[in-house]
Amino acid sequence: MGQKVRPTGFRTGIMIDWQSQWYASKQDFAELLVEDQKIRAYIKRRYGRSGISRIRIERTREKVVVYIYSARVGMIIGKKGQEVDKLTHELESLAHRHVEVKTMEINRPEALQLSTHHEAVHRPDDGGGRQGDSRAAFRPTGRLGNGSAGDQHGRQSAAFHPAGQD
Repeated sequence: MGQKVRPTGFRTGIMIDWQSQWYASKQDFAELLVEDQKIRAYIKRRYGRSGISRIRIERTREKVVVYIYSARVGMIIGKKGQEVDKLTHELESLAHRHVEVKTMEINRPEALQLSTHHEAVHRPDDGGGRQGDSRAAFRPTGRLGNGSAGDQHGRQSAAFHPAGQD
């Protein structure tokens, strides 16, 4: 069996650019890396529905520049730039540095289809359906260890609807 390589890690620096572009000493590296993750998580949590494809962070000694690549830039900018100003102040309080936010529009938002599908499938339930169900329930079919293709009575079991179990 061959070795499995993560595609983004394998192509980083060659075909795909780094997500963060900065240099730090050994003492500061861990702190800045955690700070980058906090910034990314905050932006994705706050603007999850605006079609964000990636967040690139560049650092200098004095400031942090955050590039947000999104399909719906208007949701991030807001009316008259108020929303992006608010985001800048919140990120400055999170990072304790001067933060500059730049939004970049994605030319082909259909390229986001896979990531949005993944988010939609794994998003917690928002009230539709039964409370507590966050994914569709399936009953396994086929050979699963006992060698039979059906259940005990010879019937094929199929996907069932969770509401029918009441």
